[in-house]
Amino acid sequence: MNLTDPVIQTAVVPFAVSLAAAALLAFSIGRRYAPLGLALGFFIAYWLIMGLPPLPPRGSAQKLPYLTLLATLFGLVVEIAATRLTLLRPTLALALPLAIGVWLGWRGLTRGDVDNIATIAALFVVGSAILLAYRQPPETGRRGLEAPAVALVLALTMGALALLGHSASTAQLAFALAAALGGVLILNWPTQRFPFAGLGVFAAFGTLLALSGQMLLYSDASRIGLAIAALVAASPLAAQRFKLPAGRSGDVLAPLVTGMVALVPAAIAVGIGFALAPGGQG
Repeated sequence: MNLTDPVIQTAVVPFAVSLAAAALLAFSIGRRYAPLGLALGFFIAYWLIMGLPPLPPRGSAQKLPYLTLLATLFGLVVEIAATRLTLLRPTLALALPLAIGVWLGWRGLTRGDVDNIATIAALFVVGSAILLAYRQPPETGRRGLEAPAVALVLALTMGALALLGHSASTAQLAFALAAALGGVLILNWPTQRFPFAGLGVFAAFGTLLALSGQMLLYSDASRIGLAIAALVAASPLAAQRFKLPAGRSGDVLAPLVTGMVALVPAAIAVGIGFALAPGGQG
């Protein structure tokens, strides 16, 4: 296997690592820790694509794995303690987007850059809304896989927008996250074997927020496209309008329907990103 091949780095390795690690974690230390495999798949892909990040990081792209680690740690805390501390999850759902935005854009904040401040504020509002909206995903049943299905489509959309915005490395990382999410979903469908609750939601959407912040602040990716892409997170609401059969068949179809509904705003976002792409692609 050629580990320098972009397809191997972006798709094969994160998918395989995520799937294997999630399975090992689910059947060893406990099912609720299986989404740690998602973060591990992304970390390995980052290492192959970008190399080991320095500490302290010197650029925005080098901050991404540390922000993923922070999101994963927040998710782990939520997974362990949220049932005992009712305000813990909403507090961390507000703190994580703020931390991501401030760390990525602190130079603009210190200069009083209005555009930078507005971007960080938007990232905070949208990111907090998403994390709060998925605050109590059920462990089983047809709604249990909505979050990873939405995150997968969103990661693919962001990868396409980053590519159109001339940010190939960010696109690779977004596609790698999508592949890692695919590994978790394949292991967890059609039979749901572990919950994608606090840990999975924070790790997946926290990484997506970090990638979004980097794209908004430091790339030519379409801001309109990214704004429309955020609507992907609302696709479960639209998917509920479809009358699925009761029982196991409905549980199997639910994440597929959610994913297909999510493709509508995703396609619109990519289309707008293509039309507005720098360099005349549109």
